[in-house]
Amino acid sequence: TFDINSNKIDATLEEALVISNVSVHTQPLNIDNDALNTPYFKDDALPSDDDKVFNVVEEMPKYPGGNQKIFQYLAANLRYPTVPREMLVDGEVVVKFIVGKTGLIRSPKVIEVNTKSPLITDEVAKAAKADDEEAKELLKNYQDAIEALKEEAIHVVRNMPRWEPGRQNGKRVETTYTLPVSFKLDH
Repeated sequence: TFDINSNKIDATLEEALVISNVSVHTQPLNIDNDALNTPYFKDDALPSDDDKVFNVVEEMPKYPGGNQKIFQYLAANLRYPTVPREMLVDGEVVVKFIVGKTGLIRSPKVIEVNTKSPLITDEVAKAAKADDEEAKELLKNYQDAIEALKEEAIHVVRNMPRWEPGRQNGKRVETTYTLPVSFKLDH
């Protein structure tokens, strides 16, 4: 028996031990109680009873505790990847996702990226076009840095706690939400 309220299971098996049977018992989920902060299974391919995903609804989805808590969550959970840090890349990654009827985050994707680095100048771009290998390597590292920021933004959004779902005509509905995730270094 494992207590999985922490959403993690850590088990170590001895060499000769073989698991022969596993059973999982669950309790019905009541999404109208205080369990909105409890993470449950998240899956980008989670089916929906209704195919309609709203962009604007009467009551937009709410992060538990409001907008200030979103920023606290990001500050506590966002990690600045090594390559962007080394490349001195600052910027913003805008992530669009769906807040499902149960408040789970689904299908996060990057829709916009605005970055800059003092290492990437017009001279570097010109040198790269002129087949300067060092400049080409610098531009490749910059692109890798941008990809790392995008991956981290998706990761932090995907692992957000359960939201209060959006509502239309008093019913919970799937709603798109756009969130800018900022990466800022102290230069």
